[in-house]
Amino acid sequence: MQLSNISAMQLLENGDRAARETWQRAQLGNVLRHAAQKSAWWRERILSASDGFAALPALTRGELAAQSEADGSLVPEESGGKRSYASTGSTGTPVRVYTSGANGYYNVQRSLAQYFVNDLPLSENRVQINPALNLGAMQGPVVVRRSENWAGDLARLFANGTNREIIHSFADGAIEDVVAAMREAPVGYLVSTSRFVELLHEHGGDALLAELGVKAWMHTSDYRSEAMVAAFARLGVRSYANYSSGETGPIAYECRHMPGYFHVAHSNVIVEADPSVTAEYQGATVSRLLVTGLNAYATPILRYDIGDLGQVHRQCPCGHDGTTLSHIYGRGKSFVRHPDGRLIPFYLSTRSVMKIAAFDECRVRQYSREVLTVEISRKDPLEADVRQKLRQLIRTATDTAFEVEVVVSDRLDWSQDLKRLFFASKVS
Repeated sequence: MQLSNISAMQLLENGDRAARETWQRAQLGNVLRHAAQKSAWWRERILSASDGFAALPALTRGELAAQSEADGSLVPEESGGKRSYASTGSTGTPVRVYTSGANGYYNVQRSLAQYFVNDLPLSENRVQINPALNLGAMQGPVVVRRSENWAGDLARLFANGTNREIIHSFADGAIEDVVAAMREAPVGYLVSTSRFVELLHEHGGDALLAELGVKAWMHTSDYRSEAMVAAFARLGVRSYANYSSGETGPIAYECRHMPGYFHVAHSNVIVEADPSVTAEYQGATVSRLLVTGLNAYATPILRYDIGDLGQVHRQCPCGHDGTTLSHIYGRGKSFVRHPDGRLIPFYLSTRSVMKIAAFDECRVRQYSREVLTVEISRKDPLEADVRQKLRQLIRTATDTAFEVEVVVSDRLDWSQDLKRLFFASKVS
């Protein structure tokens, strides 16, 4: 079943365009009917768009949060509903969306499908590097979760390597523990952010990357450093990137022949360019990206303003006859400039702050090397002990050398921010 699903995804995404678009229209119709039947909020929105789907207004992050909170899951619990995903709130406005078991299954299968697309054997080991989202739950600076394989049921059909998930806090000296865990066996496929690879390279250079036995770098989440792509290329190692979100799952995967171009995951989403919101990025005009989830039934995702901008092409220069993205803007590098000049990663999210203080919007800014500023919008003032907890949270996640100030206001001014990032450094 798993292999047949992957084959179907491949055929759908890389086969005949007319057949694919017919399938997408049918799937979109199913999602629209479901949303209108199960949600009064969506019913009013859909019926008011008299000119059809293209007339639906862009769905903002705040509207998505409000609809999800009001309606809950639109999939019955006995059908795998009631699961929820709390967004990391990278844009400063947290949102919780509901998913079903089918969403999780699809995400896993689509991830595996990409190894076949890129002609990568499953026999290699895989190492995933993940930051700790809950520092209090960490037992030491590093936690390693090991398993005998990583391809699920496909491990019964194909030789499959081992899997290690290395969760780190990056407390003092943690990089040594991470490297030690990576040295247990050849890494094979390294699944990680760019900021981790940069720290790894800073620690041991090309020699360390070669020693660890990396066969391919699967970049996730943040802005990918071209210097790190070049470092791996010197060792004959290819780099691959994907574009996804917690709300929608996979959105696009980088073309193996044309770096910087991303083939949309047609089996999961439709991506549109909204020309009413544009900007200049890397010498190109980029537009707001609107994403529609074709498998999003628990919380409908229809023409969702995902918060990123990019160029949308009818097809890829490689010849792939399907919607392709390039010049994607929004996945910023989350680095803090230490008072002594070093760059250190910033891994906190709005979820961490929400555990201490309620807010409408929140962001963290570094306007100088010595000070990190937590900016919160809310109606009520913050008690002194809550302010102190916020300061301690920021210092624990970064360094005690920082001074941390907490600023509370009725609303945050985002007019100078093209993308409403939760964290940004003006000095990194």
